Amino acid sequence: INAEYMGNTTSINKLGLLSQDAANVSSGEDNKEADIGAFERNAHEAPGEKHQRRRQLSLVTKIGFGFGGVVAGVKDTVFLTISMVYFNQIRGLRGGLAGLALTIALLVDAIVDPLIGAASDRLKSNWGRRHPFLYAFAVPTSFALFVLFNPPHGLGQLGLFFWFCVGASVLRTSVSLYSIPLFALGAELTADQRERTALMAWQSAIVYIIAPGVMLLGFTWLLAREGAAETGMLNEANYPLFTGFASFMMAVCGFIAPLSTHHEIPHLCHSIEQEPRGGGLTILRDLRRVLGCRNFRVVFLAAVLSFVAWGVAETMGTINALYFWRMSTEQLSGIAAMWPFAAVTAPPLVLYLSSRCEKRTVIIFASILQTSMTFLVMVRITAIAPYDAIPAGLLMAIYLCYFFNCFASVTMITTIQSILADVADEHELSSGYRQEGAIYSARLFVSKCASGLGHAIAGAALDVIGFEQTSPSSVPESTRTRLGMIQVFVGILSFTSALVYWQYRLTREQHQNIVKRLELREENVGTEMALL
Repeated sequence: INAEYMGNTTSINKLGLLSQDAANVSSGEDNKEADIGAFERNAHEAPGEKHQRRRQLSLVTKIGFGFGGVVAGVKDTVFLTISMVYFNQIRGLRGGLAGLALTIALLVDAIVDPLIGAASDRLKSNWGRRHPFLYAFAVPTSFALFVLFNPPHGLGQLGLFFWFCVGASVLRTSVSLYSIPLFALGAELTADQRERTALMAWQSAIVYIIAPGVMLLGFTWLLAREGAAETGMLNEANYPLFTGFASFMMAVCGFIAPLSTHHEIPHLCHSIEQEPRGGGLTILRDLRRVLGCRNFRVVFLAAVLSFVAWGVAETMGTINALYFWRMSTEQLSGIAAMWPFAAVTAPPLVLYLSSRCEKRTVIIFASILQTSMTFLVMVRITAIAPYDAIPAGLLMAIYLCYFFNCFASVTMITTIQSILADVADEHELSSGYRQEGAIYSARLFVSKCASGLGHAIAGAALDVIGFEQTSPSSVPESTRTRLGMIQVFVGILSFTSALVYWQYRLTREQHQNIVKRLELREENVGTEMALL
């Protein structure tokens, strides 16, 4: 059967129905493995049900899927906004220890991610490969966030370090147990490029409206009471109610996604026993196959640079706003408002650009746009006269740069998620295995390791520049300048990642040919199975 199918694909290539790239990928020993994998996948398809690649999704499915991203979105927004402020400035944990705790938590999570991806790819259940994870981990993830930011008093430096380290590890791992299957589900729902981009755009829009909305509510109400502190962000009494509300939002949105996409389960790929199980060796084989894809390696390397930059920027974001720009808690609410505004404007533009430009062009544009804050920081550093109260014109410029950053982040996340779904198709053509879980877990692996490095760099930088627990008005001008130089480093990394993304080579036309090839393969294998 394999030999006969090899002859069929050769004839198809001769007719010119497939691109030369797809024909090259399908040659030699790789094609034998791919054909066997395709045969096994069809053999294990649910009776009477056929995986439809280029399906048109309903609006309910797109919106419901988008709510699933709120789990990671709220966690990231809340965690990255308040973690360093809470543990370093409120509880007094030294910056180096806080950065080390964040790094360890990210590394633990990153090590677990490939295991989660492999488990999701190979799971067999009546609810498919992804939905059992979504139902199981919505509540534990939200509970972990609340516990992390409500530690007991009297722990000391070592006790706070272990609480922060273990709590952050549990939180990040539980988010991965939810998010990796969710991202993989998005790649499975449809292979149509425009539908995929629309699906990711809806998710980005919903995430960047709700997640910053939670922070906006915090800045304007839940975290606004100053008490004895100089600003509400430094009042510890505000945090139990705020983290409780954030956890509730995570749990509710976490259940909406699997419930609204449950009816799609019959149309999804079903798990197969792709190889004899070999524990860690099986996972290494999965990762080796994924890393064998050149376009994935390009995205992988560019993501390293991007996420190191994001890790530094996320760790320093609130600290820079409070101590470099000397913004008040009320002014911080304006920054939070930029995210919903970007979430409304970015997805339609991404859809428009994706229909007229290659995805590579879109993501390069977003990477360069993220350097806007760096230029404003350089202007502030080189200013002739320091200031105590932030001028109105500069405040508006800061808001505009934050909007550009938010807009670029929404665009990048939407495009990267869509690109990885396309890479999953390319990977299936070359290997015969459908491994969205492995691909997205590898992406999360590098993002977390690189972000962890960024957190460590930021934490170490705070110690190096002599930044100590103090009030914003007490920070000397020389320390503020050093805080700004950290942002300049972030801009350099973002620009370098744009240069790497230029090497991404999977075009729209090539992807369409890949999808056609996969459909033809399934049709031929299905015919051969019928003959058996």
